[in-house]
Amino acid sequence: MNNELRGISGINLLVNDYQQALDFYCKQLGFIELEHSDLGDGNKWIKLNASAEQPLVGLILSKAKTDEEKQLVGKQAGEGVLMILQTANFDISYRRLKENGINFIEQPRNEPYGKVAIFKDLYGNKWDLIEPAF
Repeated sequence: MNNELRGISGINLLVNDYQQALDFYCKQLGFIELEHSDLGDGNKWIKLNASAEQPLVGLILSKAKTDEEKQLVGKQAGEGVLMILQTANFDISYRRLKENGINFIEQPRNEPYGKVAIFKDLYGNKWDLIEPAF
């Protein structure tokens, strides 16, 4: 077993436009910007997270450049859920996100693993909002 491994620090998400993505993830979802660096040639390093208390795993915004990448924007998980956003209080988070214009594609439901509802981000990727049962 590799004791030096610390975990996943970021997950790349292909986007069409940095500012459009920042507006959605920060203003509508409520994420915070942990890092933002201009790398030149239109490239940026932008790391977001839903919580400053758990900054290890972040969402890295990567601008799609090639035709192949552009076709993947909004479809990185096919028809499945791409990301799971955990909350300590489903009802409060659900209400706040709906007020911020988040497009939920189903009503909240209770599952053995928790209370959950699926929403889409600005590109059409599916996300679970979940309050775990355990």
